[in-house]
Amino acid sequence: MEFQAKKPHAAIDIGTNSMHLLVAQLLESGSVETLTAERESTRLGQNMGEERMLTEAAIERALSTLKRYKAIADSYEATISAIATSAVREAKNKSVFINRALDEVGVKIETISGVEEGRLIHSGVVQALDVYSKKILVFDIGGGSTEFIVAHKGQVLDVRSIKLGCIKLTDRFFPEGLATNSSRENSSKYIRSYLASVKQELSVHSFDQVIGCSGTIGAVANMIAFLNGKNIKQLNGAQISADEIYFAAEKVFEMDSASRKALLGLDDKRIDIITGGISLLVEITKTFNIDNLVISSYALREGILYDRLIGPSGRSTINLRKVNASRLSKQLDNDPAHAKHVAKLAEIIFDKTQSLHKLDVEAKELLELSALLHNIGLSISHSAHHKHSYYMIKHSDSLTGFTEHQINIVALIARFHRRAKPSNRVSEFEKLSDWNQYLVSVLAGILRIAIGLDRRHLAVVEDIDIQVSDSTIKLGPIASVDDDLSLEVYSASERSELLAETLGKEILISS
Repeated sequence: MEFQAKKPHAAIDIGTNSMHLLVAQLLESGSVETLTAERESTRLGQNMGEERMLTEAAIERALSTLKRYKAIADSYEATISAIATSAVREAKNKSVFINRALDEVGVKIETISGVEEGRLIHSGVVQALDVYSKKILVFDIGGGSTEFIVAHKGQVLDVRSIKLGCIKLTDRFFPEGLATNSSRENSSKYIRSYLASVKQELSVHSFDQVIGCSGTIGAVANMIAFLNGKNIKQLNGAQISADEIYFAAEKVFEMDSASRKALLGLDDKRIDIITGGISLLVEITKTFNIDNLVISSYALREGILYDRLIGPSGRSTINLRKVNASRLSKQLDNDPAHAKHVAKLAEIIFDKTQSLHKLDVEAKELLELSALLHNIGLSISHSAHHKHSYYMIKHSDSLTGFTEHQINIVALIARFHRRAKPSNRVSEFEKLSDWNQYLVSVLAGILRIAIGLDRRHLAVVEDIDIQVSDSTIKLGPIASVDDDLSLEVYSASERSELLAETLGKEILISS
């Protein structure tokens, strides 16, 4: 099979503390060649406060860096994936930043869940360390959240994300990086209260190795080397012991910010937030009884890159989404075969009406996934099960491979697969742009008809003949066997109003 060259790809990791850029290309050998890398401390999540609002100054810093990163990516003619994590994920005014990034910089930002962040971190780690055959616990201390990932043989077994990071903890307990006995004790109690549930939930797993990846852990490793009069030539794969972590922590806590630079060799941009970060590292080390910690220099940004260039574990992200949606459907839908057939019929309608709705391949994928998941709310009750499906999709930890926006669209399509049509009375629909409201309405309209065409759950409709004219869309279901399709025709016709209104065509269905 002839090698198909891909354009270089730029991964932009928009974190709470810093923003990273990594541009790389896939070589014919299957390896990934790094073309350039950048890191800038933007402190996007600083001073968010209890209101969880990004400050204007932080937004301006982030946009300035993003503009520079886009120029670099463009110089390589690279496609761009810009992924935002904790600070943007939690900010009440995140839409301000996301919209300005698109309007002023031309970069579309995707926010991801903590669970999806964990999956991508793991994708990066397994490219950096030879740990495929080991059962590993990976943790990544960020500015606003910390992710814990359990994995074995390339497969993620469990992910937990907690809303603790070096910036959040420093802001709360160590203003300007200053530590007192009281602030240390209070931060330790606070951190342990979060870690207790994580330890309990992950206690079903044993680990061959524990891996840490983040700027905090790298800084601590360099600090330990500095204190020992050494220099770490290669951070990736280096090990630090629990005793070394505790020793470094004591040094950090007993110094002020000015002393830390001279005596600990800390980077200027990490001096004031190391207190929060090392407090968290100490408590993680104690909680999970870590003797030695292996460091990975690869994390989220590398995971994004490999995910986009190669696909997770050699699979495309599209397939990963489908695998996870299918698994959830089988777990929670008492008739997953019906959902699968509805998905097939919905795709047929989508393809044969594409000249009208003009939606793309990603929209088709979201339609398929919505069809697979639309009935999972039945596991709670039949009454209002479309609303239950919406909630379960929105809050499931099983749907890795999705951005926050994609999960929201899939959940809304499932929400509107029956009963009331999409309207601004549903707050999550009201928040969508006009284009995304149109997207949800078209896909929910198609899904409704597809559901009607399998009314008896017998999968007797094999294909659909569709004819489009200036004023009408005529659908003719085709049976796989000689069967009376009158019930399917009636049910689909009863469900056709939403799509007819959205596309401005009369829909006629007859066998």
